[in-house]
Amino acid sequence: MTRKANDVYFGILCELVGLNEPIESCGYFELMYQLYRTPFYSLVPNDDNRALDGIRMRDKYGFPAVDVDCNLLEMLVALAVRCDEDILYNPEYGDRSKDWFWMMITNLGLNKFRDRSFGEGWKYEDVEKVCLKLLNREYNYDGVGGLLPLRYPKKDQRDVEIWYQLASYLLEHSELE
Repeated sequence: MTRKANDVYFGILCELVGLNEPIESCGYFELMYQLYRTPFYSLVPNDDNRALDGIRMRDKYGFPAVDVDCNLLEMLVALAVRCDEDILYNPEYGDRSKDWFWMMITNLGLNKFRDRSFGEGWKYEDVEKVCLKLLNREYNYDGVGGLLPLRYPKKDQRDVEIWYQLASYLLEHSELE
């Protein structure tokens, strides 16, 4: 992707989660851009499917995948979109992809990393620690510190693929529907 196409695609991803133009003034530009620059990788079997979902986002919006791996922002946006479209779609509610995305960002504790406190309250290294904790499955048994924490886990969430973590989370939080 050219730099211009890359910038346009980044803007589309941000818009999908409710951050409208100009992205630089949304309050989360630095966080979003860091998630965009962070490669997504999987340590658990079948989590590579979440990477494929992220890469399919490029095709969906006219930005061919080329040979670039999925990034964390793409994976999170794609997971939020799939949650809304494939699992909990209800035309009465409209598109709730952004709600699912921000729920995961909040579960990770990334919602506190606003632009206005960048450099004073937080640095890129702080976000990187959270991202690596997620990617390396270094969160708690119950998923606390990850995307989808559970109150009553039946298995160690560090060993469960993200798709099944999502299913368990939705079952436990059925009031979200």
